[in-house]
Amino acid sequence: MATRYSPRIVTDGLIFLIDPASTRCMQSGDTECSDLIGNSRVTGASGEPGSGTPTISTANFPVISSYESDRGQVSSVFDFAGGKGMNVHNDLGSHTRITYMMWLRHSGDVTDYLFDARNDGGVWFLTNYDSYNLNWASDLRFNFDGSYAAADFPTTWICVVATGDGTIGGTQLFLNGVQRTLVSPTAADPGLGANLRIGTRYTTGSHYNGLMGPIAIYNKVLTQAEVTQNYLAHKGRYNVWAN
Repeated sequence: MATRYSPRIVTDGLIFLIDPASTRCMQSGDTECSDLIGNSRVTGASGEPGSGTPTISTANFPVISSYESDRGQVSSVFDFAGGKGMNVHNDLGSHTRITYMMWLRHSGDVTDYLFDARNDGGVWFLTNYDSYNLNWASDLRFNFDGSYAAADFPTTWICVVATGDGTIGGTQLFLNGVQRTLVSPTAADPGLGANLRIGTRYTTGSHYNGLMGPIAIYNKVLTQAEVTQNYLAHKGRYNVWAN
């Protein structure tokens, strides 16, 4: 199922993008996909490669399944159920600014990984960790209902955008296009490097449970207008019509 991006999502500063609905990213039956920006291989994660050559596990690559919105739009999604996780083969570099963007439908009140860059000096990004529903290396911390309860994590589709530029002011979180108030933010680390993990720990464990759609990384801090543009580009796929 081909997906058009430009001019629907922001491409300025885009350094990584995978989307299971794009046939340029992957074909039906594939056990790996290709980054649409840098053409990096993205495979099933295995072991702890550090900054070296990773081991590929076809069994650990997320299953591709179909999701149909209530308006009849059918789209492919990454299904991480059963201990799946991704490894990004290219070195995504060292940056002073970063934005993570991802569409996800979490399975509920579990602690698991969205991103982990510790194979090459970066940091982690977890759900339901250390008494926060979203926690990016203890710099960006957020609870959905003001105070922590693991069960408050929604099981509906949400667009998560997190930004960092090494300053407190640049540490921001947007959910479905709306900026949210963080708990005592500090300066989020924008490091990435080689062998970035998606949906699993850098050592391969604590796997994400749920579905994911497009996953993008920018080497800039997206503005509110850019966050809104990206959200509007994809919300029709996932029954998100409130905003």
